[in-house]
Amino acid sequence: MRYLIGVTHSDRPLDFERCTVEFFNKRFGDPERLHNPPPFESLAPASAHSPYHGGATFWILDPEKPDRPTFVRHLNTGYRVQHASTLGGRFLLGGTESVELVSFDGTPHWRASDPWMAGVHTVFHHAGRIAVSCSASDSLIVLDAVTGAVTHALRLPPGRYGPGYDLTRDHDVREHYIVNDHQMTHVNCAWPSEEGIYVSTLIQGAVGLFGWDTTYRELFRGYVGCHGVRKIGGDALLLADSCAGIARVLDTAGNEREQLDFGCRWLHDAAPVNDKHILAAVADRNSVAVADRETGRTIAEWSMDRFGVGVQFLSVTPML
Repeated sequence: MRYLIGVTHSDRPLDFERCTVEFFNKRFGDPERLHNPPPFESLAPASAHSPYHGGATFWILDPEKPDRPTFVRHLNTGYRVQHASTLGGRFLLGGTESVELVSFDGTPHWRASDPWMAGVHTVFHHAGRIAVSCSASDSLIVLDAVTGAVTHALRLPPGRYGPGYDLTRDHDVREHYIVNDHQMTHVNCAWPSEEGIYVSTLIQGAVGLFGWDTTYRELFRGYVGCHGVRKIGGDALLLADSCAGIARVLDTAGNEREQLDFGCRWLHDAAPVNDKHILAAVADRNSVAVADRETGRTIAEWSMDRFGVGVQFLSVTPML
């Protein structure tokens, strides 16, 4: 089987001093950090905090020839694409403040936004629903995959992660952007599944689960700086331990089963290809790597220097 791979790119250079657990602990470790933030109405709009740009590329991967991906398409949208995948033969694109479904020739099908939809990181779909992770509001927005209509707005619980801003649905974070230092969690991935939506948080290095009944429970924490949790079968979860440069496979209690070390200083994302291979976004080498799960070794690596200075998030879609 072959796979369609989506990769997003950024023109933001990597700052190695900000790629360590020590940096994140120092930045977010003050217990008073979330107390007495600036008034919400005084916050600048999201556009004032998004000076960077970047598009998306799509590739065909044949696992039998991992060093020879086939280039399919480079999408430049006029806005920064944080995450790109496919849905029903169309491209699903997550910008910093919106989600868009477009045809192969770029014709829009629908576009969605929401008062809490700022700092978008990932857009994954499952069973007719799209889960959008929104770091600025510490929330998940769930969309109907056919129409783009908002069906749920789920915020990480302030009782566990707060206090932070006391947001209601009348607060528009697109117009008054909450920067990282005043966010509770910096949620950076929302992976929908049968049992709910798995999330990963950069600040706590936590993985949690929102049930479809909207209840939330934290599964484990401690991988500060992590990105990109995915459910990969049974009770197995894949997590990019970004600061360590390691993709980890854990059970839902946080017990580690596998680790794949990509020998990098910042692993932005990791995605399952099949039972044998893991794909990784190696930001400091601006490359996408393919690793063999049995040996733990990298078997191919593709340079992305033509499209930006740093790779961001990945998607993998089987081609039937």
